[in-house]
Amino acid sequence: MQDKIIKILYVILAIGGIVAAIGSFITHSHLLEALALALLGVSLILNSYATYLRLKRKISFFYISIGVIAIIWAILIYH
Repeated sequence: MQDKIIKILYVILAIGGIVAAIGSFITHSHLLEALALALLGVSLILNSYATYLRLKRKISFFYISIGVIAIIWAILIYH
């Protein structure tokens, strides 16, 4: 049950990130660009965590670190 909730949440976050990225491309807004990166980073972290819960492999921590880097990059873009 927890795995399905995480899957639904990261799909919703990924769709929101894609919409924000398209909006950023159209409006050239740094705020939307940072929001898109942050949403996609959190989505990647949740996706990796769900994969880890299902498969118990350490490779998912690599994707978690990529998500954290995306969030840090979003913070640096916004400031």
